[in-house]
Amino acid sequence: MKKLPAIGAILLTCTLALGACSGQSKDSQSASPSPSASASATQSASSSEETPQVDRSGQGNFPEVSGDFGEKPEIKAGSGSVGDAILVKTLHKGDGASVGLDDIVQVNYAGALFSDAKVFDSSFQDGRTPIAFSLNQVIKGWKYGLADAHVGDRVELVIPSKWGYGAQGSGSSIPANADLVFVVDILGTVNPNDTSQLTSATPTGNELPAGITVSGDLGSQPTITWGQSAPTETSKVVIAEGHGDKVAVGSTILYQGVGTVFGNDAQTQSTWGQQGAQVVSVKDGNQLIGFTAGSRVLLVAGGNQAQGQSPQAIVVDILAVIPEK
Repeated sequence: MKKLPAIGAILLTCTLALGACSGQSKDSQSASPSPSASASATQSASSSEETPQVDRSGQGNFPEVSGDFGEKPEIKAGSGSVGDAILVKTLHKGDGASVGLDDIVQVNYAGALFSDAKVFDSSFQDGRTPIAFSLNQVIKGWKYGLADAHVGDRVELVIPSKWGYGAQGSGSSIPANADLVFVVDILGTVNPNDTSQLTSATPTGNELPAGITVSGDLGSQPTITWGQSAPTETSKVVIAEGHGDKVAVGSTILYQGVGTVFGNDAQTQSTWGQQGAQVVSVKDGNQLIGFTAGSRVLLVAGGNQAQGQSPQAIVVDILAVIPEK
């Protein structure tokens, strides 16, 4: 299956008719631990499959950190060698769910150079908000350092350059071979492979627009089939209603989607499978606002023959909702 930028991430953010929007890619919707181009933690220092050693004893060479959970941390400069292992210290212990190695996490964070404590990025800055990202899209220092932590934890990570940005560094903010220190507040975590909220949803029996059939079990990829004639009106239909948290502005959603264009089955696109569940921070105009986690929703954009626009349809399965923190 192809990726789903044109039908998926675009339609979820449009405020007008679903088929009328363009120009947004999946990348513009996803979040990363360091959004700035100069210090993006989604850039990996190594393509190696080597698994790092992680020391969670809290006894390693940690710079001094002050500030409570939820507060902007103050990070002091470190000294000496950090070694080869990723160092993890729990500064505040939470009692929430454990973070899995492949989870989607929502965090607040501050990142600084180990050598001089120069902060290169922080979501605690004025105007910034918590962010969500997949642990499979970040540097290994984040992925392996945050795994096994818990929601509600504030953790300090000391990341050797090997597990950060290595010899290439990152922009002007992170020089080559720089060891890093992060303070991370873990606000939420979701297992992207957990479909329990989807399978426990209640089918609504709502009538679908004429010319569209949706088949497939809840919790698995649906199939959209067009009839001889396609709908001309834009609509949203709840196929199954979930029982989880409601999508609202400021929340973060994890979803799967499959979409197609009338008259061209070759343009069927899907996130199910290799691409995997998508993460979206919900803004005004998101088409899923008001729906609940676990729901399966059909979004239809009616065509306009005079303008050469074919009808489009997408079925979105909302795996989880992380409420605004």
